[in-house]
Amino acid sequence: MIEDMQVRNLALNTQRAYLEQVSRFSRHFNKSPEQLGPDDIRAYQVYLTSEKKLAPSSIVIAVAALRFVYRYP
Repeated sequence: MIEDMQVRNLALNTQRAYLEQVSRFSRHFNKSPEQLGPDDIRAYQVYLTSEKKLAPSSIVIAVAALRFVYRYP
């Protein structure tokens, strides 16, 4: 994932944020991102919105990170 972000010239802060978000997603389900899919992403979004009560801008970052990791596997 890190190499893919570097090749696509993502800013260092974006790379850090994406890695953190994917790590949190993975830890939430106690599984590797490779074992998770679209239904899990949806459930995670609901969790971030309902339970964590995150601001929409924070949720957008998490979703962008997850889109990246699944778009460039």
